[in-house]
Amino acid sequence: MMRVIVTTHPFDNQIADWGRENGLAVSLNHFGRKVQESEYLDFIKDADVIIAGTEKIPHEVLDHAPNLKLIARVGIGLDGLDLNFLRKKNVTVTYTPDAPTMAVAELAVAQMINLSRGVLLADKLIRHGNWHRFLGIGLAQQKVGIAGFGRIGKSVSRLLRGMGVSEIFVHDINPDVEAANILNVRLVDKAELFEVADILSIHLPLTSDTYGWVTRDCLKSMKKTAMLINTARAGILSESLLMEALEQRWIKGVALDVFELEPYLNGPLISRDDVIMSCHMGSMTEQSRYRMEFEAMEDVLAFVASSGVRVVRPVPESEYQIQTAAVAGR
Repeated sequence: MMRVIVTTHPFDNQIADWGRENGLAVSLNHFGRKVQESEYLDFIKDADVIIAGTEKIPHEVLDHAPNLKLIARVGIGLDGLDLNFLRKKNVTVTYTPDAPTMAVAELAVAQMINLSRGVLLADKLIRHGNWHRFLGIGLAQQKVGIAGFGRIGKSVSRLLRGMGVSEIFVHDINPDVEAANILNVRLVDKAELFEVADILSIHLPLTSDTYGWVTRDCLKSMKKTAMLINTARAGILSESLLMEALEQRWIKGVALDVFELEPYLNGPLISRDDVIMSCHMGSMTEQSRYRMEFEAMEDVLAFVASSGVRVVRPVPESEYQIQTAAVAGR
């Protein structure tokens, strides 16, 4: 019987039962949280299949999982996996790139409104007995920058267009010119993106090229009234650099859904009223989460039914090429 270890949390019990009904031995994450690297070894050593989340699975652990044949990724980010290492071990990797797109895009737009209108700060003040009405800025009156024009970046653009935002500036290393024309967004270089944006939302994958992509010079070039949102990956934007930018008033405010070390419960950003924090919950809508988990299990069942040949959503060759180039460039 194929043993499937689900490391991601939460995971729908009905989807797990669906796997069991189809002959899989499914074990769920018993930690009730993201698995730590030190806990992986015993947890997945007997796995034939891992259904994984965003967590990093180190080489040492994978070397001690001799039966591993498939990692089905719940979600889109692949920075926690060394694809080329897994290829050498003949481990297939799948992902569910479309499922979380709209949920992440909606959170990014929601944080644009929260930052622009002082919604969460007003809530905090009311709870402490203070009634203060903030004079905010309408979203439609602002220039919005989008770093990364893939699935999520495009979805953010569509949502903003529907809300009357007329000035949208996009930067991407390999921009989709046709989509930019259809959505009527302006493609710009990196420097202009930071200089022009009143709000800048990051939607880049984490690679060696994008690690530390937001530099000190980038932040210093922004408007003093500008606001920054990161719902992508923490490594793109350093938390210590963010603290410096806020303390020096290079920018006005920040919204973060991702952190260098999660859970982020006692860092210096917690004390700041100009920072909105959420707990890596960009994909956490009922619809998105169910679809991601369902598609991951669907990939597992297809893989098993075809004796390890067919998968529904294999990671494309381009992702392997990106990792190869990233390693070569280090």
